[in-house]
Amino acid sequence: MHHFKMKYMPLISIFFFLSIGSALARPSHDGKRLIQISADDKGQWVDEATLVSLKQAGVNFMDITDHKFPIHIVPVDAIKGIPDKVQFQDVVKNAITHISSERTESFLVEFTNYFNRYYTDDSGKESALWLLSEIEKSIVESRYNGTASGKPYSHSWLQPSIIATIEGSDPTLKNEIVILGAHLDSTAGGSKNRSPGADDDGSGSSVLLEAFRAILESNFIPKRTIEFQWYAAEEVGLRGSGDIAAKYSADKVNVVSMVNFDVVGYLKDRREIGITTDYTNAKLSEFIRLVVDAYADFKWKNRSCGYACSDHASFHRYGFPAAFPVEIVFSPYFHTTRDTISTLNFEQIKEFTKLAVGYAIEVSEPASSV
Repeated sequence: MHHFKMKYMPLISIFFFLSIGSALARPSHDGKRLIQISADDKGQWVDEATLVSLKQAGVNFMDITDHKFPIHIVPVDAIKGIPDKVQFQDVVKNAITHISSERTESFLVEFTNYFNRYYTDDSGKESALWLLSEIEKSIVESRYNGTASGKPYSHSWLQPSIIATIEGSDPTLKNEIVILGAHLDSTAGGSKNRSPGADDDGSGSSVLLEAFRAILESNFIPKRTIEFQWYAAEEVGLRGSGDIAAKYSADKVNVVSMVNFDVVGYLKDRREIGITTDYTNAKLSEFIRLVVDAYADFKWKNRSCGYACSDHASFHRYGFPAAFPVEIVFSPYFHTTRDTISTLNFEQIKEFTKLAVGYAIEVSEPASSV
């Protein structure tokens, strides 16, 4: 998760530093990365230490090194496949009965026990591969009647992203992809620091895994293919999701929608699900509000997040419909050693898991035999 509040570094000093040479097109092979800190920023080349400083200061940024974004975003009225109402209440409510908060907590105990999940560290890779083993175990234990699988997605750094797939059963619609995303990396100031990352983004990672398990255990077989994507290297400019979104764009993958789950576990006073209104798709966001109304006990509330604040921004930038439901009050413990399980509310995480299940089933649509 990218903060948009400044905490550790005066705003003027950061922008002064970034402005030096910002217009110079230095080659990327010197180890620097080209990043954007706003939609109209032409980009600046920075090193790893600066990336860490920006993250700890709460500055949003997107790594745009080697990216070629489409010029035109698809108009809202041209988007196909996003429903305008919920239709499969019985199927969704059945799947929701399989959600287990105890299982979610057990997952997070293990996931946050890694020293950190930094994208260049051995623990970052090990935690990702452990997540993959949990996916594979869930498929076997569920005795799912459809086709499900898990795999790593390799990048140019050590930590892989992880993708779990429930294959669509319709010969035509199976080529249309419904995506749920979260990031599996964590940071508290670089590779040498302990970083439990319970809320950021253990919470979103747990939502995806538990939604995946609930759908398998309910034996829901979709028409469209559902992908659960856990991204590496979100904390250094959305790099994992950027790689995948770029690949899907180049391969002309038919992405119906992408909904991102990042920081969904911190609850302070307000039993609400935030619906992000900036740098997201309006039609998909409206459908997410309908899903909250239909299947969650919490209400929804619109909120902003800022430029490139999480992985939905990668898909939005490549023209794919993306939405971002998020905790309504951001945790004060992001990117610190204090982002631990003790700060999480598992009732709220379950509400987001119900939303994830409802979204996945409603958009992928039940096979006619269900």
